[in-house]
Amino acid sequence: MKLAGTISFLLLSSSTFCQTAEADHSDMDVKNAVSSIGQRIKSNITYDVPSDLEGNDPVVYSVTLFPDGKIRTATLLKSSGLVDFDKAVSQAIEKSQPFELPPNDTKHTPLAFMLKSRPKP
Repeated sequence: MKLAGTISFLLLSSSTFCQTAEADHSDMDVKNAVSSIGQRIKSNITYDVPSDLEGNDPVVYSVTLFPDGKIRTATLLKSSGLVDFDKAVSQAIEKSQPFELPPNDTKHTPLAFMLKSRPKP
């Protein structure tokens, strides 16, 4: 099995988290948490990329977490066109929980992000 090529994030609740981060910790805590989530999900994606695959369209999921780091919702927003790859990313998101969240006040605001992953680097 091969790992997915690339993964990227868009933090959906960034203004809330940045305000929280300013109170008790730096934005770096949020960035580190998001980076950690991305690395964890990517490490759990297993997919055999077809050698003749043309294109490299991403799959996009919207993910919201509970304060304990477990998944509240994981919604497919855009398919990569590869059903098995989309499923592999979904399974990796599920397998990766609970996620480590930034400390302290973030208990009151669930982390929400969009995850984009492509099958090839």
